Amino acid sequence: MSKGEGKKIVIKFTKDLVGDVSGNESAMTITGQEFQHVDGPLLDKEYLIEEMARYGLRKLWELSEEKELNFTMVPGGETNVSNLGNPMAHSEYSSSYAKELAFDNSLSGNGWYASGTIGRWIGLDFGLTPQVIKSFKIYVGDGRFKGFVFEGSNNNTDWAILASGNLASAIAWESVTFENSVAYRYCRIRCTSVYTGSNLGVKELEIYVSGEVITYDNSTVYTFDNLPLQETRIMWTEIVPTDTSITIEYKIDVDWVVISKNDIMPIAAEIRAILATTDNSVTPILLSLWLEELNAPQNKLLITFGDISTNRFNNVEGNLTVNYDSSIGSLLGAGGLVESFTESFLPLDLIPKPNPHESENITVGIADLIFDVKEVSYIGAFKTDNITTGITDIVFTVTKIDDNPL
Repeated sequence: MSKGEGKKIVIKFTKDLVGDVSGNESAMTITGQEFQHVDGPLLDKEYLIEEMARYGLRKLWELSEEKELNFTMVPGGETNVSNLGNPMAHSEYSSSYAKELAFDNSLSGNGWYASGTIGRWIGLDFGLTPQVIKSFKIYVGDGRFKGFVFEGSNNNTDWAILASGNLASAIAWESVTFENSVAYRYCRIRCTSVYTGSNLGVKELEIYVSGEVITYDNSTVYTFDNLPLQETRIMWTEIVPTDTSITIEYKIDVDWVVISKNDIMPIAAEIRAILATTDNSVTPILLSLWLEELNAPQNKLLITFGDISTNRFNNVEGNLTVNYDSSIGSLLGAGGLVESFTESFLPLDLIPKPNPHESENITVGIADLIFDVKEVSYIGAFKTDNITTGITDIVFTVTKIDDNPL
């Protein structure tokens, strides 16, 4: 017969545990065997948990609004999007006639010239911001460019023809409009014939869309100040889809230092969050970020039982078993999610008779977790050797023993 009835039991984890555990009551179970009465049959017993929540946390600073990458919408009729793309070309006659000169918004320079004429082309790569192109304007400069094909692609291999025809021989701006509803990453104008000359040239090329233009920031930095003037533990919650990332840094003097979740941050003037993506369909989201007081009892989990009459530890015989199911739980350790575990202990002699004032530790091990089971306090008065007062809660005190991840 266990002499530990009517007691609180503390389980110390060897690693820091953090995270919201409310709503995961069924993830933690405690089972054992009890006599229905002192001299009655021995029955299996599961002690039902009513609530499991983190408590005692003191936040010294908190970011209360979500942060994510920004989409920019530019309304309007016809919009020049040439500045959103990177120039590309079949070839360059020389560095003095580079492809970038066809997109510099100036007619006074050399412009772009290729080595050769027919089959030569110049265009743009829009990268993460593919565009639904509706028209282009071109200024050839010397009248050589005649037959053209204007094309779009999303892999730089397979090209769809959006427009074709002949440019006028006059040295002037010329506009070409066409129907298109597909967003393309790449676009180009390709020469199919010339009026004269041996090297194809374009002074300026402008690419236009109609309706709304979507631009996407693939990297955004948020900076936060007014931080507490003391060391703190840093925590945050985030959503980081594939091909996205969130990096948190703090500033010491003029240097920025990357910090991991749950690390201790020295006194710092600023924190910044760097959000990045290589996929223009998704954005990472910083849900919250906060700083915790180091000396607050912040790493405790409170497990509260329901009806004392059915959930108290009374007349326990043999082992009690603690089981944690990570598939429905959300406990976090220094190395990430805490894995499922099952551990049993024998709570004999926790309470010397007849009226104890001391506790005795029982240590059992599972992988990297060690449970120190010990008395915390009494609940109710002692009436007999078999204490029958009820337990109302179990406190899990969490302490960090070493820096090895779970």
